[in-house]
Amino acid sequence: MNTFEKKVIGLPDTKLQAEIVKLYTEICHRANALYNTFEYFLAGDSEIKIFLDFLTANDPRAFLYCRFIEINGISFPGLSIEKIIELDLVDVNKEDFSELLSQRIELLSWIEKTKEVKFYFPLNKLFHQFEEISDFGISFEYPEHFKTPEFDNAIFNRVRKFTTTEKENEVLEVTERAVSALNDLVTLGFIRNDKQRWTLDLDDFIHAIQFNLNSERPLSVNQNLARFKGFRKFFEDQRFVPTQSGTPKNILKFEETIAEIQNDKNEN
Repeated sequence: MNTFEKKVIGLPDTKLQAEIVKLYTEICHRANALYNTFEYFLAGDSEIKIFLDFLTANDPRAFLYCRFIEINGISFPGLSIEKIIELDLVDVNKEDFSELLSQRIELLSWIEKTKEVKFYFPLNKLFHQFEEISDFGISFEYPEHFKTPEFDNAIFNRVRKFTTTEKENEVLEVTERAVSALNDLVTLGFIRNDKQRWTLDLDDFIHAIQFNLNSERPLSVNQNLARFKGFRKFFEDQRFVPTQSGTPKNILKFEETIAEIQNDKNEN
């Protein structure tokens, strides 16, 4: 049984890829800044799950207070967390607290921008630990060269288009062969390597194609190929190229040759 294998159509969208990489580099930078502040505020509580819970918390202020109270073993029996915050019963560093909330808002605003490029990759999968170093990132040079394979694969799939059926594969293969032939014409110099003008040369190429009726493969090269604009410079044999008077040059030479042969016969 044949199994379908999807194929990449054309070239990747490198502009979009650059935008995604730039965006996630900034997201990781902001996440690291927030993570460091979070860890410092909670006296070394660096569990990644807790940090991510803080990011998604409906009430981040209450989340921080609850976590702070739990870590420091503080107890206020009978009082809700809202009442504790209202009465300001917990001695937290107000400056660090405000900085945490501010950095959180900044990070979430950057994550929101992923909607613009229609690419979202889970932040927890960008968190890596190297011995004593814990960081968010899409690639690292220190303490060792490391890239995130899942992230790279996700980008690979986002910036490329793929076939979905065998018929599409068939059409793609034929189209690729046609494009390869056109690139050969660029190499020859028939088609100019010019974004604005190459289609003008393609018009000349089309004129040299002949359509044949009642044929399953109706297109063929016109036998008078050398007379068409664009092809003339490639053909040394100019028998099809009209002279200014309208009589082909090589035909005149042919007629002169016939006359010479006739004269030889008469002399003999």
